[in-house]
Amino acid sequence: MIPVPVVRLALRIAAIMVAIAGVADPTLSINRVPTRQVMVVTAVDGDASAVRADLGVALADVDLQDRQPRGAALPCGPDDTCLVIADGSVDLHDGAIRRAPVFMVKVGPAAGPNVELSSAFVSPRQHAAAAGSVHVVLSGAGVSGRTTNVRVLDGSVVVGTASHEWSADGPAELEVTWWAMGEGTRALRVEAVPVEGEIASFDNFIEAAATLHDAPTAVLVFDPRPSWSSTFVRHALEDDPRFAVRSRARLGPALTAGTPSSALDAATLQGADLVVVGAPDALDAGEVALLERYLRVRGGTLVLLPDRLPFGAAARLFPGEWTEHLAPTAESIGPLRASEVLRQRTVGATDVVLGTSRGLPAIVMSPAGAGHVVVVGAMDAWRFRDAADRAAFDRFWRALAVEGGARGKETTVDLADSLVAAASTVPFNVRVRSMQGRSAIAVRAAARCDDGPPQMIRLWPDGEEGAFSGSWPVGGGSGCELEVAAADGPAVNAAVRVVRAPARGTRASFARLERLVAATGGLSVPAGSEQVIGDAMRHSELAAVRTAVHPMRSPWWILPFAACLAGEWWLRRRDGLR
Repeated sequence: MIPVPVVRLALRIAAIMVAIAGVADPTLSINRVPTRQVMVVTAVDGDASAVRADLGVALADVDLQDRQPRGAALPCGPDDTCLVIADGSVDLHDGAIRRAPVFMVKVGPAAGPNVELSSAFVSPRQHAAAAGSVHVVLSGAGVSGRTTNVRVLDGSVVVGTASHEWSADGPAELEVTWWAMGEGTRALRVEAVPVEGEIASFDNFIEAAATLHDAPTAVLVFDPRPSWSSTFVRHALEDDPRFAVRSRARLGPALTAGTPSSALDAATLQGADLVVVGAPDALDAGEVALLERYLRVRGGTLVLLPDRLPFGAAARLFPGEWTEHLAPTAESIGPLRASEVLRQRTVGATDVVLGTSRGLPAIVMSPAGAGHVVVVGAMDAWRFRDAADRAAFDRFWRALAVEGGARGKETTVDLADSLVAAASTVPFNVRVRSMQGRSAIAVRAAARCDDGPPQMIRLWPDGEEGAFSGSWPVGGGSGCELEVAAADGPAVNAAVRVVRAPARGTRASFARLERLVAATGGLSVPAGSEQVIGDAMRHSELAAVRTAVHPMRSPWWILPFAACLAGEWWLRRRDGLR
């Protein structure tokens, strides 16, 4: 049996040691597996309580913390495991470098009639003197026999309308013509008016932006000998304020006629967005070499209007192999009509066929180096321009000139989007082309938001001669403009409209989240498959974290300290000691 004095001494020493340890506050380092935490972000238009309850069952051993979207930003930290319940009504974006996976539960619409506005493409640049066009893709379910009205709004003003009658469920495409109101960058809302009894309306609208400008497309029309085809094409373009047309025709060995500053030389071709050549078989070798340089180095767009099978030096400008066909009556070749036709035997993988004759390509756009060449094989289409639709000839050439001129600009700026969320970053690409093909090009870029000071933007070479890329931080306000200029070239502007949370449509929202899920190694499942996410999380091990522990900071140490003191005091009093 232990003597009482020894017990009293042990109790006193234990109390003193607890006190000393509390004052010293020692630190221990241990490996600890943390409790898994998941941030549940609910981004749906309706009620998601059933999905949230199913997640609670599937992830019963996980600490679920609910978050709400703050505008368009994903409310999760870079190291947070994020689980998004989404129906596509909120276009979430994420600019953080994520070190934890993102999961998604996709909530589909309930059963019933529904029209979804899948996509709406608006050209980011629109000439102020012409009507714009919105390419709309709809998807209908349970709406057979009904009519959907599509409208384009600029603010509260309707600037374009169209309608579609549903003969069957599924996808449908239509073009909606709209007219600009005001200047600058316009925020447009494209919406499909809900049909009677439609179950959801959040997927019926998409927002976009278009910048109005009055800069004409520079067109050069050159005839090595007089040509009826190029004459009527030139007339169609000269009557349109979207084009600045210069022309030159060779009438004899030393005689030409045309507008000032329209000679076929390097200086003129440098500033031409589009070059139209009539009767190309009459080009000499020097002119062909100059046009080849314009195509392959300058990156312009060349339109060839042959009136016979190409031969000689000019044959190098025609991609592929062509054959000539004459008919007693005219046939339709795209929107044109012609009886004298050139047909291409085979089509390349990168060629774009704009019109066919007897199943063979007759109007073809082909890449050529950095540029594009368009061969219009409807050789006598000018003779039939009034046969059916009097304006079809002019419409075709004006549309081709707009598209070709946009491709052949000397300096171009391509934005990832023209409608952006506040405090986001807009990536963009710049392309500068020169007839000289310089290896070093000086380019500057500056951005300005509203009335704020300009901010210089750093550009990085993009691996191709004359190509650069950059990212443009957009702050608040309502609009921002980017100006890009080469050292010896014209300045080019691009603008964006800034909104709090742009509505891009359910498909675009889902696609953005799907890319984020795939990039972070997460998982996307439809509603009702929440258990799949739970199983995936349980099979993924959490790494142990080395943690610093301060054991003496626990308040429970007061109990053994008090017990030792009380026991020692009681034994002393029992033995009659003080």
